[in-house]
Amino acid sequence: MTTPLNLENLQTESRNASSDNIDVVSTLELCRIINASDHEITPSITRCIPQIAQCIDMIVPRVRGGGRVIYVGAGTSGRLGVLDASEITPTFSSPDIFHAIIAGTDLALRNAIEGAEDLPFEFPPSFAPLTSTDTLIGIATSGRTPYVLSALSYARAHGALALGLAFVSPSEIRERGDCEVVVECVVGGEVLMGSTRMKAGSGTKMILNMISTGVMIRLGKTYGNLMIDLKPTNTKLLLRAVRIFRTILPHSPFSNQEIEELVGRGEGTGGGWGGLRGAWGDLPVNDVEVVGEEVGEVKVNEVEVEEERVVLCVDAGGTKCSAIIQNKRGTVGRAVGGPCNFVTLGHEVALTTLKSLIDQAVSSYTAASASDSGKPTASKKRNVKVKVAAAWIGGAGLDRMDDVRSVKERIAGLLGMVREEDKVVVSSDAALLGAAISSSRVSTGMASGTSAAAGVQTLTSPSTSTGTTVTISSPVTSNSPTTATSTATSTPSTTPPQTPISTGTSSSSSITTTPSSETSTSTSPETTTSPATSPQTSPETPSSLTQDKTQIGAVLVLGTGSIAASFSLSPLCSPPFPNPLKRTGGWGYLLGDEGSAYDIGREAIRALLTERDNGRALSVFMKSVVKCLGCDEVEVVSAVYDPARGVGDPKLRVASVCRVVFEFAFPSSSASSSVSASPSPSSYPVALDIVQKAAKAAARTLLPLFSGPRKIVPSESTLVMGGALCLMREYREMVLDALKGEGYVFERVVVVDDVPAGAVGVLVRWVL
Repeated sequence: MTTPLNLENLQTESRNASSDNIDVVSTLELCRIINASDHEITPSITRCIPQIAQCIDMIVPRVRGGGRVIYVGAGTSGRLGVLDASEITPTFSSPDIFHAIIAGTDLALRNAIEGAEDLPFEFPPSFAPLTSTDTLIGIATSGRTPYVLSALSYARAHGALALGLAFVSPSEIRERGDCEVVVECVVGGEVLMGSTRMKAGSGTKMILNMISTGVMIRLGKTYGNLMIDLKPTNTKLLLRAVRIFRTILPHSPFSNQEIEELVGRGEGTGGGWGGLRGAWGDLPVNDVEVVGEEVGEVKVNEVEVEEERVVLCVDAGGTKCSAIIQNKRGTVGRAVGGPCNFVTLGHEVALTTLKSLIDQAVSSYTAASASDSGKPTASKKRNVKVKVAAAWIGGAGLDRMDDVRSVKERIAGLLGMVREEDKVVVSSDAALLGAAISSSRVSTGMASGTSAAAGVQTLTSPSTSTGTTVTISSPVTSNSPTTATSTATSTPSTTPPQTPISTGTSSSSSITTTPSSETSTSTSPETTTSPATSPQTSPETPSSLTQDKTQIGAVLVLGTGSIAASFSLSPLCSPPFPNPLKRTGGWGYLLGDEGSAYDIGREAIRALLTERDNGRALSVFMKSVVKCLGCDEVEVVSAVYDPARGVGDPKLRVASVCRVVFEFAFPSSSASSSVSASPSPSSYPVALDIVQKAAKAAARTLLPLFSGPRKIVPSESTLVMGGALCLMREYREMVLDALKGEGYVFERVVVVDDVPAGAVGVLVRWVL
């Protein structure tokens, strides 16, 4: 026999550094420490999914052959086994499948009999003898509980399937070799050292839930996610049974009372559903089959699962979060949620928002995919399983390596992407916009001394006075390919090119790109609409030059916050993501965010407070600012800082004032207006002054990109503008005019109003 493992080396006995001072912190912080530790459970289980699925697939045929599933454990592990097994009967009307044995007999359920775990296992005489169709699952948090080890040896000796569950690795359960599969779920040290009723206990409950539920689903005990074989033993369950019946057969002639009577007349192992046998005839023939006349059991046949490979792109912004899922055919699913800034909101809140958003996008995609031409119609049940082949999460506050490292694994866990070959990219929101950098003719976007030059096809249109301007918008329907449209009119810029400057290339980045593959259109007198998936070049550029040239550009994000960055794009590099060269700004609202909605809102509130403190009567503009804050002029400061008022994040409350400032600075236009950036006579000078100063500050944010190492040449590069403020034509042109006043004009300007739709094409080309 293998020598028992040294207990001091077990992960379950390790000390958790995050809770070293848990006895002296506040109660609130104590709860936060425990909660943060609990968040380590789900990613640990995610890594064990392949082994858990293997267990389910090995159990199902044995149960179909009349076998049982028997949990065996001691202490907390044994109690959780009893809990899971006892809940199967009312949920699935299957009393003879799941059983549990706890060391110390049932007395140990209410009383700690800790010494029982060191006793040898004895198969209860009240149980029928163990056979080759049975499965015994040994649960031992430490992986070396003597009672469990002897139970697994007993199972193997009697020909039963032996499976193990431990929370250490390597475990003695595995080393002994009695088990066909051992799930080793390492959740790390407990908040209280060695108290495995906490994380390990929660992990045990979750894994047993997964195994038992998975087995019963595979046995046909559900229709979709509906429990069609539940036992309605109380009023709540009876009403649930009626709802399930109505959901499956919405046009049934039965009244609710008749359904209750039908359910109540059922007998045998099929619970109350035997009385519904005749009603199931309304369901598609290939979906439901009535079997077992003597017990009235209803069996739902397995429906073939169609796995569809998709890509996911999420723009996690400070004001809103948007996601898009797309397959190779162009079918998309979309969702929009609330703020998702990982720095200001914290990782846990942001991840919760992200998970909800992704779930909504998956639901949207599934509905769109079901209606695709050539696919089964709604009259035939179609089970689409979405397999995310690649994901790109770009978010506010995700440009710091510490944040990226801590968030990436959690996101991969949410998506079930835990293998090395799974492609998960986490970057700043600016990197998402970097995918829109493109060029329609050869230019030396990088300075002399480098071998790369821009020369990849882009969406082009006549320029404005500040260079070529391209607007990329991607209206997407639920069942049509993503599209990008390009519109603008003017004449080419006459600004002379700047002198090329020496630069370096990024040696640390893992992101480079090729153009996105979503359907795009370009509208101008010189070009015709054509798909972006079909390479095209401007007349003066040979097509061969568009295949191996690096493109250079800058990104300016003006939303709730602000950030600027420069990127290079090489069609020869893989994976095909923007390669970051340099960044500036993005310091957060305490240190920066110049030119952002927060900056504009803050200056408006300051002007308001100055008017109030000087005793001047408030103008209409200032009264509107007060109204926006939802207070009176005396309570302005409290309204900004008090979390009980309006939006919880003070930054968002301040940024919300920006809308009022724009309304008074540009009273006769909107974000979609085509009027000039010049203010109308009715503009409020204070509001206009605030906006003009912010535009100059936004332009200055770009200046560091034009000097020093890895500097870019604006006149030979592309500027991509994104964020809510960049969609406001008047403000955007103010920024470009301010940049021109500093002596810089970009070769072309790309305005992106649908960030994830523009970037998802990169993923499509990469993996689909």
